[in-house]
Amino acid sequence: VIAAGALPDMSKPMIAAYSDHNNMVDILASGTNIYSANLANREWDGNISCEDICYGEMGGTSEAASVTGGALALLAEAFPGKTMDEYRSMLREMSTRSVNRRNSNTHDNLTNDDGTGTQFEFNKPILDFSNFTTYYNNYPDGYSASKPSDRMDFFFLTSDLPKTGFSALHPQELRSRPLNVRYTPTNLAIRIPQLSIESDLLLVPEISGEYPVEWLGDSIGMLEGSALPGKGVMVLTAHNHLNTTENGPFVALGTLNMGDHIFLTDANNRLYPYQISGNYKIDADGFASIAGDLGENTLVMITCEDEAASGGYLHRRVIFADPL
Repeated sequence: VIAAGALPDMSKPMIAAYSDHNNMVDILASGTNIYSANLANREWDGNISCEDICYGEMGGTSEAASVTGGALALLAEAFPGKTMDEYRSMLREMSTRSVNRRNSNTHDNLTNDDGTGTQFEFNKPILDFSNFTTYYNNYPDGYSASKPSDRMDFFFLTSDLPKTGFSALHPQELRSRPLNVRYTPTNLAIRIPQLSIESDLLLVPEISGEYPVEWLGDSIGMLEGSALPGKGVMVLTAHNHLNTTENGPFVALGTLNMGDHIFLTDANNRLYPYQISGNYKIDADGFASIAGDLGENTLVMITCEDEAASGGYLHRRVIFADPL
């Protein structure tokens, strides 16, 4: 739960007279003279009346909670897959102002104790979403990630997806694998019954902001920074073609249907079942368009699709699967 208190005026950092101010409050937001939809055919304080579609100004911590909820929705869209504690921290970190008990438009309801005589301090941040752009641009260094997949989430919002297709139209040679590109075992395996796939997973390293997948062959790779099953977002990738005559493991990824199952197992033979929740064809830099559907523990699978006659691939096929 995130508890929102209210401000009487965003230009003046004060606690509204009607707002609670105890230590359960996380943040203060606009709550006075909020113009929004109102119930039709209803009078409120005798000054709002309408017959069909109704709008009007109201005030209260209910309005402050709605403003905070909208800010949280935007954070979840920009930084998907986090916990509520992390979103609460982000709201606080973006704030450039705070308010305490001395800043109030009334002192009638402001006490120095919690009702039991226990003294407490009150100094809370003000919701400042105008600072979002600066915060977003500074995200990699400005926010301390608490789980491995946080960096993975940011990568998808700002980078092209891995290139996982070899030409099926023109023969090409694969250059020698650089010495710094090593695929290491993960002690994890995947089984996709609908595609007759059973394979161990290899870890693909991140090198200079990219994931070199060219030398995976017919193996399936897990991108470095992925979380373990059930611990955050895990991202897998494999080729759709190996050359002009051989298909790669993920060539038929786009044929998977909603509800199909995927199974991961670890070194102790523990089973992690997933169910497909999304099947998308997107541009190579279009992951942000579907990031809102990414759950906290989603399994993501990626391959290339639609080879261009001149070379390269036009799109990426992305599968989301959520744990059962």
